[in-house]
Amino acid sequence: MRIRRSRADNSVTGYAVSRPALPGRDHPPWFGGGQLAPDLALTHLRARWAQTPRPSETSTPTTAEQRQHLWQETADAITIAADDLARPAQPLSAQAAHAVADILTATAITARNRRHTA
Repeated sequence: MRIRRSRADNSVTGYAVSRPALPGRDHPPWFGGGQLAPDLALTHLRARWAQTPRPSETSTPTTAEQRQHLWQETADAITIAADDLARPAQPLSAQAAHAVADILTATAITARNRRHTA
């Protein structure tokens, strides 16, 4: 995943995701969020995130082991979804992309809460 920044003020204006390069290709293909599905564009995700309930302090990982477990589960879910999305047009591709967005949202909120409370 990589983010796209504004040249004017360096704010985040979008993102793109990719997989490792396929055999016979020099570079991996990159896809902007809006290319995956219209409502996966950053502006739509931000609107969804604004409505996402914040985790309570008791649900925030506090130990290094808990944080490592959270990141590993997130990485595993993304890998599974990326494998699913790489297959020819699956009927649940949009739902898989939404699920990954939700997982990343929850992980980012949790990580941000940890950073602010440390």
